[in-house]
Amino acid sequence: MDADATLAFTDGPLTGGTAQTVRIVKARRKPHLVIDLQELKKRDAVKAIKKWLAELRPAVLNVAGSRESVAPDLYRKVYRVLKEALKKKRRRSSKRMTRKQA
Repeated sequence: MDADATLAFTDGPLTGGTAQTVRIVKARRKPHLVIDLQELKKRDAVKAIKKWLAELRPAVLNVAGSRESVAPDLYRKVYRVLKEALKKKRRRSSKRMTRKQA
């Protein structure tokens, strides 16, 4: 695996190719995070991913997960979590107007 880190999603226990991916990255001592969407609420998954990525700052991230045929609806769940986790914060204007200025 050429990625700097792997983010693996599951909807229950690790199985199949996702389990194999995690075994490989462990053997290669590569950073990885497994997010079980059956165990974590969306906001908790997003928070864990944001923290992990902020600490790690990988240039190349491998995202792994079960096939839709094995884990129905996983794609939609992962999409929503990643969309939120990778959302950039809007910067607030450093100059705020007060009521007196307006």
